[in-house]
Amino acid sequence: MSLPLFAQDGGKAIMGADTRDQVRNHNDPVSNAVGILSYGANWCTGTLITPQHIITNGHCVVKSNSKFPTTLKNPGVFTFTPGKLSAKDPGHGTYRAVRVQAFNGWLNSGNVDYDMAILKLDRPVLGVKPISIQRQDNLDNIANFILTLSGYSSKKPFGTQWLSNGTFIMIIGSNSFLHNLDTLPGTSGAVIRKYEGGRWIGVGIHRGSQNGMNRAVMFNQLVFKKIQDWIKN
Repeated sequence: MSLPLFAQDGGKAIMGADTRDQVRNHNDPVSNAVGILSYGANWCTGTLITPQHIITNGHCVVKSNSKFPTTLKNPGVFTFTPGKLSAKDPGHGTYRAVRVQAFNGWLNSGNVDYDMAILKLDRPVLGVKPISIQRQDNLDNIANFILTLSGYSSKKPFGTQWLSNGTFIMIIGSNSFLHNLDTLPGTSGAVIRKYEGGRWIGVGIHRGSQNGMNRAVMFNQLVFKKIQDWIKN
């Protein structure tokens, strides 16, 4: 099934007409860093943020309120294939996770403001430039830009990657914002990006829909520091 691994991100997630475009070749370095994160027959979207680390949603790797988070103890159940564009496309190879880290806020209470996880891969991904993520200290860093994401939708053929553009709507919760980029289940874990200073920069991570609007966890100071600590350690 093409659903998120441990929680549906259901609800209305297409804003008006479906404006997503299919990524059809490997010429786009940004799409090469986006990949399918698989666990058995299920999948989410993951994004390479260092040559050996990917970021995704917490609900893609572990069930919240779980007393025995076996997937955190057995990270090898997850595989990641960056740059996959069709069912038969090998992308840039398949990598297995060797470590999984998720926010305690998600693990302990299912707080969607902390629905984020980092996976370390068994080896570096060569020939692919990771997405740069950046701490977002004020609203203008997001509100004044066109936003975009790439991911793997449950309503599209397996293995195909789809690009969506949209805008910020409003801040919600302590670490989140609403946006109008078109998504469906399977796109959970996709990094939302802006184009600034001649490069693409990650500003947050899509986690699902809420009351007909899509929600993302923002890379604010708290979240960004935690990501840095996980990667460093």
